[in-house]
Amino acid sequence: MASSFLVKDLSFWSATVPSKTRVIQPMEETKECVTYIHITNIALDGSSTIAGPHTCFLEAQGKKIVLATLSPGIVYQHHLDLVLDSDFSLYNSGPSPLYLSGYYTLSPAEDEEAVEGSEDDEEGEDEGGDTSNDEDEEEDEDEDEDEDGSE
Repeated sequence: MASSFLVKDLSFWSATVPSKTRVIQPMEETKECVTYIHITNIALDGSSTIAGPHTCFLEAQGKKIVLATLSPGIVYQHHLDLVLDSDFSLYNSGPSPLYLSGYYTLSPAEDEEAVEGSEDDEEGEDEGGDTSNDEDEEEDEDEDEDEDGSE
């Protein structure tokens, strides 16, 4: 059985990454909430005239990837669909700033005991199905014995 995902809060998120600069985005997590950042867009300023590629790199959990390469007069923005739940950094290799936008959500943190319990439930279903009928079968056997007159 899949657990439901309840969104507690939804808010706008943005970051400006200056030229040749790394911006670090720490994530907040408490016992009650987990933060997810959804990055949905990266853009150059529409008035940017400095030629050359502007590549934005994302580094998270020791891995570095290219999010987009933008060029004034050619490609001013790029749509993204990224969900991040741990600290990350952004680096702009281009000569002018990049602007990222999206939103963040706060979700209730899952209780470890509840997660373990739901995993146990799923394992029980996989291994033998529903065991709630065992008691009913025993009662049926007892009734059969009573009808025969033997115990």
